[in-house]
Amino acid sequence: MTSQVVSATDLPELRTSSWKNRAALVSGILLGLIFLVAGAWKVLDPFKTGELLEQAKVPAGFGVLGAASLGTLELLAAFLLFMPRFRRWGALLGGGLLLFFIGWVGYYYPALVGQECSCFPLIKRAVGPGFFVGDGVMLLLAGFAFFWSPAVKKNLRVPLMAFAALVVGATASYSLGASLHTGLEAPSPIIVD
Repeated sequence: MTSQVVSATDLPELRTSSWKNRAALVSGILLGLIFLVAGAWKVLDPFKTGELLEQAKVPAGFGVLGAASLGTLELLAAFLLFMPRFRRWGALLGGGLLLFFIGWVGYYYPALVGQECSCFPLIKRAVGPGFFVGDGVMLLLAGFAFFWSPAVKKNLRVPLMAFAALVVGATASYSLGASLHTGLEAPSPIIVD
């Protein structure tokens, strides 16, 4: 009886699956970093990002809630994308968020074109055709991470615990931000002839 060693280069299926796994890993990490930065910024400063969301046509009064909610979902997507066994769910959530952002900006495009998108701290990104190209690339990364990651076992415990922890953190951040607002009114404008 002879044993024969088969390398990955001898089997095209193994070679293909290994490059797909690496592509899913790189895509998941890149997209996870994007969602981590964007989500943390929204959750850590919900009042500032809430103002920016209201400038992006979120109904008045819902900006802070929108910032905290979107930030929490972005952080959950990042967490899931960083964990190989949940990467597929993270890609699905991240892709859904990207489709929502693309749809929102597309719907309000005439009013938002040329304005700062305020998606990330320290990065100036104006709404225009480049916005859709950038989000399309991120959507492509989500597709790679989804289709080339292994299937998720039906274990909801870890994602639900992570989501609960993120909700608690977002609520604490909101409470801290609300306590720091002094309620001082800005001076009334002066009108001169």
